[in-house]
Amino acid sequence: MKDKEKTKEQLINELKEMRQRVTELEKSKDERLSDKQASKQMRVNEEEQRLKIKLDYLTSPTEKIENLKLTDLIDLEILQRIQDAFAQAHGVASVIEAPAGNPVTTESNYCQVCNLIRQTLKGKENCRKSGIILSKEAGETLKPALHSCKGIGFLEACAPIILDGKHIASWFMGQSNTMGVTRKRIKDYSKEIGADVDAMLEAFEKMPQMPMEKFEHVLSLLWQIAQQLSSFAYNNLKLARDITERVQAEKALRESEKKYRTILENMEEGYYEVDIAGNFTFFNDSLCKIFGYAEDELMGMNNREYSTPETAKRMYRIYNEIYRTEKFSKIADYEIIRKDKSIRILEMSASLMQDSAGKPIGFRGVARDVTERKRA
Repeated sequence: MKDKEKTKEQLINELKEMRQRVTELEKSKDERLSDKQASKQMRVNEEEQRLKIKLDYLTSPTEKIENLKLTDLIDLEILQRIQDAFAQAHGVASVIEAPAGNPVTTESNYCQVCNLIRQTLKGKENCRKSGIILSKEAGETLKPALHSCKGIGFLEACAPIILDGKHIASWFMGQSNTMGVTRKRIKDYSKEIGADVDAMLEAFEKMPQMPMEKFEHVLSLLWQIAQQLSSFAYNNLKLARDITERVQAEKALRESEKKYRTILENMEEGYYEVDIAGNFTFFNDSLCKIFGYAEDELMGMNNREYSTPETAKRMYRIYNEIYRTEKFSKIADYEIIRKDKSIRILEMSASLMQDSAGKPIGFRGVARDVTERKRA
């Protein structure tokens, strides 16, 4: 009996421990999820900040094209995909670099010989210097450049990527054996830079060969793609600045309208604008008070709705005269019927409104309530 009770007690304790463990695991899971979400949100925030900085940089009115990088204008992922596909399709090594020699993309399809060369300090430096010389030539001529690399002697070329006449990047292709490099040269250069001679020779034997004619054909294609990228980069820059100019113009317009509205709202006189048919399209608060209507009630109201038929005809003749002559007009003793049916006497002015093409679109003016003065 005691053994059974003990077993029962043990089961209860084990159950409690299991529940505690489950609680701890769920808490741990929640914490991991929370950390993961926080990390994800941080990455999103960083990306948004990066894009904002990039947009500000791109659209700065004082920005010079010389300071722009290719990745400011074309997304790096797009560049990488195009480069990888080009290198794979045509069997050449490829990379895009800035004019100073800094890599923009990750190398595509690099041959084992050149990988071994770049594992040595001297070999890597020779490759860098050779690339800068080639890039400089392409940047000065704004045309593709071609030569044997200054290190081992493989054929290499580059096509400049141009933004509004300025060289902003070089797209390299090469590491091609066009029958100009021999096993002796491989041995000599391996010793010169301190590379493994046997590994270099083995890699050289596996290296595909490419006739000069084909190499030039591939370079011609590369130049066409580089020109398309140049055009794409320029269009992106132009679009970014067009958008910025529009945003700045809209901002200036909103600020101007705000000042305009502030001035109008502080006027004692009523300011109004009507369309060609005489319907209210814009007015200030003072005009609402003069007419006794709320803003939403007065908007769109025609002059026939707040004046007698005779007064409405008179106003039509005045507007017609202004439309024909485009001259400013003063209107005395203009009677209106307020919302509360009381009669008020106004002094008004009116002039023609035109759009940017000079087409008449309505009338604007100022109204002053002179009822008390007339009665006096």
